Amino acid sequence: MKIYTDDYLKYAKINSPDLISSFGIGSYSANMDTVTENIIFNASDSTKNDTPGTFTLLIEKTVKGCKPVITGMQFGNQKIKLTDEYDATGKESKSPLDEVWKLVKRFQIKGTDTLANEGIQ
Repeated sequence: MKIYTDDYLKYAKINSPDLISSFGIGSYSANMDTVTENIIFNASDSTKNDTPGTFTLLIEKTVKGCKPVITGMQFGNQKIKLTDEYDATGKESKSPLDEVWKLVKRFQIKGTDTLANEGIQ
């Protein structure tokens, strides 16, 4: 789940199957089909991370909602590409972030391997 306000974002998620939860907070900027997130704090399980990170999301509109793609994400010592799929759950609005979104699919791409897992929301 991600919540965007006028200037800030926060997210929370549960990773299955181990059910380890994580969350983060930061600021963001949006320009056309690109959102840049500047995460200032995040934590996963019992480990905190207060080293800032910047992620660029390329937003692709879909029939039911949108599909953001993040490239260059660090996962352990590997760079991965993360693709989520969201279905809109509210009315359409002027900004692509002004809706409530439900995560319906998540993909991690490492080299030529693609791992799919269903999001828990």
